[in-house]
Amino acid sequence: MDRVQYQSFLSKAGLGEEDSLPQVEDNQVILALKQKLAQAQADLAQGLAVYGPNHIKAKQLQSQVDGLSASLSAETQRS
Repeated sequence: MDRVQYQSFLSKAGLGEEDSLPQVEDNQVILALKQKLAQAQADLAQGLAVYGPNHIKAKQLQSQVDGLSASLSAETQRS
């Protein structure tokens, strides 16, 4: 039984479906990073609409999104 469950986990991870693994779904750090990333992406979309892509504010928001995305990816890999 454990072997079948382990194989299921491996296949999900191999297919890029790490978010559906129970270890990831229950991880509070990952959930918090997802929330922050979603907010940062919304802020970026608004900033791009208001300032345009070359404005310093838009570049700062993009940098924030990139950093949160990298942090989320790293934390997901650890889980």
